[in-house]
Amino acid sequence: MVSVIVPVYKVEKYLRRCLDSIINQTNSDLEIILVDDGSPDTCGCICDEYAAKDPRVVVIHKENAGLGYARNSGLDICTGEYVMFVDSDDYLSENAVQILLDRMLQDGSDMAVGKHIDVYEDGSTNDGFWSFNTNCVMTPKDVFSTERNTFPVCAWAKLYKRELFDRIRYTSIAVAEDLWVFPFIIEQCQKISVEISTIYFYCRRLSSLMYQKDLKSRLAFVEARLHMSSYLYKNGYKDKACYYFSAAVNIAVVIQKRSDRFYLFTKYFDKKTRKLLLKGAGTKAKIKWYLMYIPCSNNLLNLLRR
Repeated sequence: MVSVIVPVYKVEKYLRRCLDSIINQTNSDLEIILVDDGSPDTCGCICDEYAAKDPRVVVIHKENAGLGYARNSGLDICTGEYVMFVDSDDYLSENAVQILLDRMLQDGSDMAVGKHIDVYEDGSTNDGFWSFNTNCVMTPKDVFSTERNTFPVCAWAKLYKRELFDRIRYTSIAVAEDLWVFPFIIEQCQKISVEISTIYFYCRRLSSLMYQKDLKSRLAFVEARLHMSSYLYKNGYKDKACYYFSAAVNIAVVIQKRSDRFYLFTKYFDKKTRKLLLKGAGTKAKIKWYLMYIPCSNNLLNLLRR
């Protein structure tokens, strides 16, 4: 059985589309766990409505604690041999579960990732974030060695063996929580299957957490990337560590206060390592790094862009 865990918060406009795509899967041997994370709208009622109609649906109502803890609540009670995460504003292709399960059984893998397509609020789509052209089987070394950010680090659009989460739980961080657990999931795998069939539709909303621009969110994005960079550097994946270091710089340069910009970099890396990573990050990252020393550098960066 596959346990599908859906954290739910302030998505009443999109929730039915998401749930319909799950309950109508061609593989019906599912346990569908809906975690109402204290949603202030009608999401909780919609969850209860689906549970009343389908015995496979289990609903957890809890106080708001964030996406990561909502996933943890589902992991704590799920009983399937496999587990899948679906964000409540996204949706699946009708055979998503079966496609990934077939690949895992065929390859003898511990995890499978399928192609996702970005769907925007105006109805347009984009598959440019997907980089694989053929099905393949990867090792952890392959995943950590791929150029730039080829392998998706998000929790969704993947099917996992449940045992991968026996000793792993998500953090309370509101954004980029995937990056904190991703390397520890991958390092447990012997094989990871990549499936090029489209199985997941990711809804890009301007009101979602991914687009938050407040200081706390930006710092969380920076720290998640530095955490990933630190893990990769310590485990010998210097090129990929440089990529995540550069990604952290890209976000930090638009943070206004100099002290906020530099604190996390000094927390994760000493001066010598920062120089080494910056050297491998490329010219643009170097320019942005030195811009961070200048007051009002965000205005200067915008000027340079124009």
